[in-house]
Amino acid sequence: RDLHSFPTRRSSDLAIWRRFAYRLELHLPSQQARRRLLELFLNGYQSDEDFDAVAIVAETLSGADLRHVCESSIRLSVLSGQTTVSGIDLIRGIMRFRLGESFDFACTLPQQVKAVHDLQPDFFTCKRLAALFDTSEPTISRRLNEPGVTDHAKRRTKTSD
Repeated sequence: RDLHSFPTRRSSDLAIWRRFAYRLELHLPSQQARRRLLELFLNGYQSDEDFDAVAIVAETLSGADLRHVCESSIRLSVLSGQTTVSGIDLIRGIMRFRLGESFDFACTLPQQVKAVHDLQPDFFTCKRLAALFDTSEPTISRRLNEPGVTDHAKRRTKTSD
């Protein structure tokens, strides 16, 4: 028997999969595999930074998702005149992928800061959120402590980064 591969998107009709005699379960890549995939997909555009933090944030992304994020990040870097893609650029790309392409990091509305924070509360400390939104830690802390923000987010602002 021949094994055929068909490129699909998540929104594709799932009925096609019922026609296959065998199913292969593909797990999401490990943190180490995500790190290697980032290096591969950035193909010379990566900065000298350590991308371990990016690999942590990308834990819910497949290899195809990582490729999309890397290609989008490279495109944005080239359009803005940069020759490399930084770790913060990649994290922004991952967040746009997870929260929607129109997500705006120039805006620090409480619900936007909270949306990013809630994706990985243990990772997105005030210090990391401040770098991501290009603002100060006190501004991030105020946004997380505004009414309607969860108690978990408030506790994270009190711990040290």
